[in-house]
Amino acid sequence: ENGEDEIGEITISPSEHIFNQFDILYEWNEAAKKFNKVLHLDESTSGARGTWLTDSQATYNITRRKTIECRWINDDNTATSWGNWCIYRFADRHRIVPFAVGWNGLEMELGDIVTLTHPDVAAVGAGSAYLEIMKIQTDLMAGKIIMTGFEASPPNGAHTALTDPT
Repeated sequence: ENGEDEIGEITISPSEHIFNQFDILYEWNEAAKKFNKVLHLDESTSGARGTWLTDSQATYNITRRKTIECRWINDDNTATSWGNWCIYRFADRHRIVPFAVGWNGLEMELGDIVTLTHPDVAAVGAGSAYLEIMKIQTDLMAGKIIMTGFEASPPNGAHTALTDPT
């Protein structure tokens, strides 16, 4: 938006990165050396999450499970939030967008959500796209910060937002 911004080649995340069943292991018991709880998320999960996972399996003709060990999660609400993010991040393909910004981008961190206004990345009718920063590189000679973000909204916009914890 400051006239310096430029984007690189936009790609789509590969189907090898699609997962639509999850086991979130949490509440680590150090004495027993095991997790006390597991959150299973799959096509039988109720609400928007189950619909999203069912759609993912049908759209990509893939059923792939991912087990994630979360030693830092000790409560059900945090496990549910993490599970929601995993569904959003892994059950669909996303556009991957590299872009360069000036030194004003120094404050950005991995995981930040940014709005990128550029005709090549604009969501249909929106004029801009939301990206989650997944990689940051600096080019000191060019005076640029090169970031890579994945689209923080589904490319086809067809899925329901994962806000309900059911």
